[in-house]
Amino acid sequence: MALVYAVVKWKHFIGTRSVTIETDHATLSRMLTQKKVTTRLGYWLDKLADFNFRVVYKSRKQNLVADALSRRPDYMEKVMLLAERQQEEDKSGEAPKDPRRLEWEKAYKECENLRQMVKTCEELEIDEGTGVHISLTEEGKEYHWIEGLLWVKLRKGWRLYVPTVDKRKDISQGFHDDPLAGHPRIKKTTLDTKRIFWWPEMRAEIERYVKACPACAQGRNAYAKYGLQQTLPIPNFRWEVINVDLIMGLPKGKDGYDAIVTVVCQLTKMAHFILVNQATGAEELGRVLVREVIRLQGVPLAIISDRDSRFTSEMWRSMLPPAYYNENVHSLPPSNGWLG
Repeated sequence: MALVYAVVKWKHFIGTRSVTIETDHATLSRMLTQKKVTTRLGYWLDKLADFNFRVVYKSRKQNLVADALSRRPDYMEKVMLLAERQQEEDKSGEAPKDPRRLEWEKAYKECENLRQMVKTCEELEIDEGTGVHISLTEEGKEYHWIEGLLWVKLRKGWRLYVPTVDKRKDISQGFHDDPLAGHPRIKKTTLDTKRIFWWPEMRAEIERYVKACPACAQGRNAYAKYGLQQTLPIPNFRWEVINVDLIMGLPKGKDGYDAIVTVVCQLTKMAHFILVNQATGAEELGRVLVREVIRLQGVPLAIISDRDSRFTSEMWRSMLPPAYYNENVHSLPPSNGWLG
């Protein structure tokens, strides 16, 4: 009911104020006073009970404001096109074919797997009772060719056979990517599509499409199940595994440094504290690590960092031997990354 939709939609404007609703529907003006109420009307009246309003009847000629909204001039072009099309149908006695339907008919005849089946269906006799071609039974399924579309009969009824890969992709996109669809998961997308369409290996193709959807990959990380907590392996030798971190935001000292690089042995907890600038780039940090730590302690087998961009950039990698630098990426920036 439009009246219920309107008051609920504008509830934040109406509040507890007394409002007047003008309509050219005479029955609505009497709905609050009639004695007998149907179940459906009672449901709507229960929703309207939260609002303070009265309904006033206005004839169509007087209700000019509503006409300004519902009979907008920018819609008249479409209305005129529909009217002209209807006139053409009345004159010719035959409705012009929809361009999209012509595309589907062409796709059926271009598909190698369906070309012969469509040809056979077209050659079958027309049933005098229904005026359509007699159905074709092949491999346990029943097929019907009706007005340029191929239909297949399944257990739950007739479904439209989707011929080509491009058409199947368009269908999957419509049931998954469309704003009204809302990027549902694989099961929901498949069920919605199966209500109207069918093609071989349908679920597998829809599953591949949904898994490859970039919007789903970006938006569903927050809802994914967390993995099991795992501790880092205990190293066997000193300086085999090191922790690297940056302490920043310090007041600038006499030497002009305002940050500290901490390098800690994972086994012995022995540490190196190296003065640097907060603006120091990845290349310079790599030189500092080689000069102050690797020169003395040897090349580590693994490095644990806090995922700072300076520790993961290509320049930083270039300062270390490639054989010792393989990255196990963590999804959260604050987590320690195991580099080894």
